[in-house]
Amino acid sequence: MLFSPEPKTRRQDLYDFDRELSALVTALRAERLTLVTGLRRTGKTSLLRVALGEAGVTHLYVDVRLSLYAGYRDIAEVFARSLEDLLRREPSLADRLREALRGLKGLEVSLGPPGVRVTFRGRGKLSLPDLFTRLNDLGEPIVVAVDEAQGLRKAIGLTGCSPTPMTACPT
Repeated sequence: MLFSPEPKTRRQDLYDFDRELSALVTALRAERLTLVTGLRRTGKTSLLRVALGEAGVTHLYVDVRLSLYAGYRDIAEVFARSLEDLLRREPSLADRLREALRGLKGLEVSLGPPGVRVTFRGRGKLSLPDLFTRLNDLGEPIVVAVDEAQGLRKAIGLTGCSPTPMTACPT
């Protein structure tokens, strides 16, 4: 449906994004870092979701629309749900992914049914840098697409800054 407010996932539902879609697909296949920027509500999420499908790359789609006082638990849950989605979409990758993530503190991967559980307390908390290192060691490129990444700035515990209603963290 062309003019619905929900993000699009099919090329035929995008309107007038041919040039941007082509450039993003090329970048997803070849570049180490790609940013999609623009004004609010202009189709960035739709462009990203369609490009991920068109590029044919293994990807982790992470939607970081978080609460006002997002913390470690919110971030960990978002990444866990994204990993579960990857396990469902790429069943041929499941055994290698589980093996690559085995022993990673704060994360437990099960295959039947596909599931990811995270630890929220103590020294066994999931470390995102460790997660990215393990994904990198998988042996094949995995695109990590973070939608609404600016939401990570609000995450308590990631930056060492705790925003309050009257103050904001430096960007």
